[in-house]
Amino acid sequence: MLQAVPIRIVLRRVLQEDKTQKLVQDSLTPGERQQLRDRYDAIEAGPPGGLLPFYKAFYHASKHHPGDPEPLIVLSNAQADEMTWEVYDLNGNPEDGFEVSVTPEDGGPPDPLNAFPKNAGTATVVHSGQHKGGIHGRHHYKFKVETKNNGPVFDPDWYAAD
Repeated sequence: MLQAVPIRIVLRRVLQEDKTQKLVQDSLTPGERQQLRDRYDAIEAGPPGGLLPFYKAFYHASKHHPGDPEPLIVLSNAQADEMTWEVYDLNGNPEDGFEVSVTPEDGGPPDPLNAFPKNAGTATVVHSGQHKGGIHGRHHYKFKVETKNNGPVFDPDWYAAD
């Protein structure tokens, strides 16, 4: 059985010049970037029918993350892929109480992850588990991280590969 190694989505609050806050994602580790490149290669080499939805999702994510060579998080059930989310405040301390939700971006079926939206509550990490697969595979989704007390929101793209 494959051991799940989650892609860690680390978000940090930053103070902008106008004194508002926004969430900025830390760079992925070299291992996470390689994992995404491996997933991209597997989709390109995989069975017919998977390329067009993947390319559309990749293009959409590229517009939101210009210059990032791996702008789209790809999760594969066959590889036991998962995600975790963490939020850090302006002082670098972990935050609790943020919520992560998921919405289809390409007309795909809703609810690709079990028990979402998921609120961190008193914990400082939200864990995705594996996506449901089946009818959810080959679809483009957005996840949205909302911080407590109407704080900043972050909403990048991900793709359910299989």
